[in-house]
Amino acid sequence: MAPIATAQARPALDRLRGVAEQAGFEALLLTSEAGRRYVLGRDTGPVGAAVVLTVAGSVAEGPDAVEALSTAGVGTGPVGVEDDVPWALSGRLSDGGVSLRSASDVVFAELVRCTPEERAAFGEAAELAAVGYTAVMDHLHVGMDVREITANVDRSVRRAGGLLGWYPPGAGAGSDLVTVHGHDPRTARLTATSPIRYTLHPTAGGSQGLATATAVLCKAGPALRAAAESCSAATEALITALRPGKPLREGHAAAARELGDRPGTSRILALRGGSARCSPPSGEVCAGPDTVLGVHVTVGVPGGAAVELAETVLVTGAGPEPLAKTPLRLVELY
Repeated sequence: MAPIATAQARPALDRLRGVAEQAGFEALLLTSEAGRRYVLGRDTGPVGAAVVLTVAGSVAEGPDAVEALSTAGVGTGPVGVEDDVPWALSGRLSDGGVSLRSASDVVFAELVRCTPEERAAFGEAAELAAVGYTAVMDHLHVGMDVREITANVDRSVRRAGGLLGWYPPGAGAGSDLVTVHGHDPRTARLTATSPIRYTLHPTAGGSQGLATATAVLCKAGPALRAAAESCSAATEALITALRPGKPLREGHAAAARELGDRPGTSRILALRGGSARCSPPSGEVCAGPDTVLGVHVTVGVPGGAAVELAETVLVTGAGPEPLAKTPLRLVELY
């Protein structure tokens, strides 16, 4: 396993190396798909594969983190770890004298920061997600097979110029452009009363778009409407809290206040690297005027169903700007 020449890696490599140096790391150990793909710009091997990036400029990759660190010439550290390291690997590294420190915040901050050119690509990806939303909503009906949804989105998004997508965490049935929850698991068909949640996740220019909507094919009952209103309010509160210079955790806190005692969760995602990374609710990352984020809120409904909403958000000097602009509410179709 030979080190990768820095000149062959993506231009973002230099920025990420600078981030590591500022944080006082000797190297970064990247084991998440998003982190590895961001550095290498291509497929990154099996789950658990590692990429090591040193502040001195060497890069190494391989299926074994210990070997990758050795190949990159890393000493005892500190080494920044951007993902949870299995205890067995952590023990092997500690036994070798390597000092590990969390780098999840600094890597997340780099993944959400973008140049003006990249902002345009994120905007294009979000527009493709909006195209997919229309492709779903124009055809939903009781008894529809989820594979029809996949085909409609695939056809519409590809006609609009989108060729690739990515899989978000917890993806359901569908394709790399759209995933769906809420169908009958025995028949793969939509029912009248179960809320249909679908996530659109196309890629454009190496940047990822995100939009999630929820629809029901009948008049919603009180419990479903209450959950939907809570999800809408929490999503809008989260987006509003994404102000330049403010910690992202304030977005989580705003969503939590709106959710109250309801069984709900909020996520803030880095839409880069081919796989979404989540910001920890207690993280120190701040939004900046050059930040693109995915926001996602889920609220449970009695009986095991849920309402989900998501949006791609650009944070500018004036505040947050939704890019996909899909409705942040439950859509009733009856």
